[in-house]
Amino acid sequence: MQVMITRRVEMTLRVLVRFLLGLVLIVTAKHGAASPMQWGTIHPGFRVTGITAIDGSLWICGAGGAISSSGDGTHWTVRNPHKDSGPLLLGLGFTSAKFGYAYGVAGAVLTTEDGGISWTDHSVRTGTILAAAFSAPFIGIVRTRDRMLFFNGTATPRDVPNQDGILNRFSYVSGIATLSDDKFGALVREGEFSEGGFLTTTDGGANWTFYDPPSAGIRNFLSVLGSYWAVGHEVVDGGGVPLAMSSVDGRKWERTKNNIRACHWEVCRACNASGCIASSTLVVDPFNAETSFASIPEGKLTTRWAQIPGTVCTLNFGLQCVAAGTPRDVEAQPTEPAPDPDEPSNLGTRPKIVMGLVCIECAIDRSLEGDEASPMVRADLVIAMDATVKSSRIRGAPKVLMQTVQEQVEDWLFEPPQRDGKLTEVAITIRFTVAVPRKM
Repeated sequence: MQVMITRRVEMTLRVLVRFLLGLVLIVTAKHGAASPMQWGTIHPGFRVTGITAIDGSLWICGAGGAISSSGDGTHWTVRNPHKDSGPLLLGLGFTSAKFGYAYGVAGAVLTTEDGGISWTDHSVRTGTILAAAFSAPFIGIVRTRDRMLFFNGTATPRDVPNQDGILNRFSYVSGIATLSDDKFGALVREGEFSEGGFLTTTDGGANWTFYDPPSAGIRNFLSVLGSYWAVGHEVVDGGGVPLAMSSVDGRKWERTKNNIRACHWEVCRACNASGCIASSTLVVDPFNAETSFASIPEGKLTTRWAQIPGTVCTLNFGLQCVAAGTPRDVEAQPTEPAPDPDEPSNLGTRPKIVMGLVCIECAIDRSLEGDEASPMVRADLVIAMDATVKSSRIRGAPKVLMQTVQEQVEDWLFEPPQRDGKLTEVAITIRFTVAVPRKM
């Protein structure tokens, strides 16, 4: 059986060859500290799946219900401990300095009302939550594999109404956000790069409004500092220009006066509360009074990232962090493309099933993806109760790729295996092909 590769950030062949030749040095110091302008691998003690930042602190979550925070990307404090029987969290966020939330598999929801010092279980019966935005326990909007749901004060969700067939046409949910108990919504599109608009409510879900901004392609929709923000491009005088605009209700929008010219080479993407990716080596934050910029080394940044002053961290086969620098020319043409989007598929897309387990992340670099004539690799895996790969045995991979393949396979993630309704370990065997590197 050949495993279909899920969407993950590409490592170009050139970067892979450099890695194999030892020309790219990944520094892993004590506690995973990163040397200046060199990416360092961080080992927080659990499989990391989500990352965000607020008020000068980085936050991560992942397997076993684990949540940790850091003020520098080097030293991490456990805020919710990992447990083998804990929920598999897929993401987290903060609506304010005090209120935050984490979400994941089987309707798992944890919330904090004291700035992350303590976390309380407020799980719901929704199935796996792929994206969420809450303003308080049981108030907000979530996206599962096949539905968009909202909560207005109880643990029982309600479907976001498909009024006038909007969700039939615009079934690609590209972002959800909440401003308050009454205001939340989503960016919905026809496809990954297609037309779309904002589906929002201002009265806690009683009524919904759809707004499709004219002559604009919106790539990002989020909430920052009490306002919705939308980032993408618009057509002006027949040409495309960067676009960033904000709104307090999702209906009336105001274009920013901040400097976003760095987005003109490639549309800024993967925006979060700490900024947007302008290229593989430049991140930009246009959401505050004045735009700020940070430069980073190429080769690691993915669309799952966050920054605090002086540090950028990203999820790329593990947690990677680097000391950020000051760019010399923020409008210079990038030498490497920005990472590809990593977004959920259309509503109603069935999950990938691998040996009876639901796959969350079962990918190797696309540069390693083989075809029918490529060597067949066999991976014998033990999947732990917390859904991570506990052990692996790889056979059939070319010797030069063996370590790389094993490291990436051990980063795979599944929904927690169960037997008779109870969490358990399982052994599975997966076969897939890998491409043989060209001789240099």
